[in-house]
Amino acid sequence: MFISSLFGKTRPVNYVLSLSFLFVFFLLAHTGFYGGLPQVAVLPEKILSLGALLLSVLAVNFIVQRNQLTATNAFALLFYCLFAVLFPETLVDPKVLFASFFLLLAERRLISLKSMKDVKSKVFDGAFWILVSSLFINWMVVFLVLVWLYIYFYEPKNLKLWFIPLAAIGTICLVGWAGSYLLGNPEHLLTHYTLSFKLPQAADFSGPWTRIVVFLILALLAGLVSFLRQSRSGHGRLTQMRLLALGWLMGIVVLLLTGDRMGSTVMLTFFPASVFLGKYVESIGRDFFRELVLGMALLASLGVFFTQWFLK
Repeated sequence: MFISSLFGKTRPVNYVLSLSFLFVFFLLAHTGFYGGLPQVAVLPEKILSLGALLLSVLAVNFIVQRNQLTATNAFALLFYCLFAVLFPETLVDPKVLFASFFLLLAERRLISLKSMKDVKSKVFDGAFWILVSSLFINWMVVFLVLVWLYIYFYEPKNLKLWFIPLAAIGTICLVGWAGSYLLGNPEHLLTHYTLSFKLPQAADFSGPWTRIVVFLILALLAGLVSFLRQSRSGHGRLTQMRLLALGWLMGIVVLLLTGDRMGSTVMLTFFPASVFLGKYVESIGRDFFRELVLGMALLASLGVFFTQWFLK
């Protein structure tokens, strides 16, 4: 029962293994899918994107444990890493890595609204970080709806809260315009936020479509099981699950709107999906079956990654 016992409790070795695991596969993805190490000109961007990936892993486990989204285990952390390997397109897309990291910062603040402390600052921070993520992928503005949904679920009668995301929009517009002006391209912000819907190409079942559909179906089934079990744990926990599910659905919307890069933007659904799968695994009563599920997930991720790696 190696995997389940190793990640069945939160301990420092979980971080070491997870970060090392992703570091190795990040390097493999860049050498295997690009045919060599990155050129010197783009090396700083690659290093920063690696940093965003590794910090995302730390953020996932922090959010999960701080808000008790699962029991005291690291299954959600494990699944987040496995999803990144299952979709190596995410590892070689710096914009998605940056956008996903800032989205996690936003979710960290929004999920903590359940404590009802510093509500105004948390709402502003949540909207602000979502807008920062939209500087990398413009369709991330869809996630602003999530901020208002959190307000609706936690404090709908406080009218001032409903206008705070507008202040965050004004802040990003001013800072973004000032930065663009200093860089000699004052029209950049308007050009960047000219949203265009890219219709996906016909489903290629040898490409990312198959993995995306299977992944989303498994996350949906795990989410349904989690909802059924969480309904017995009180209204507060159920509200958390509902908001996670809404965030997951918005990730799917952005995935579809980004069209040809949906193989990488699927990363925007990793966090809620990892929570759903983590809660499902911890609900398995027998150690043997828990180990079997985790082992199959590990083998599936590695199998898909190396199949694509050798075919490139």
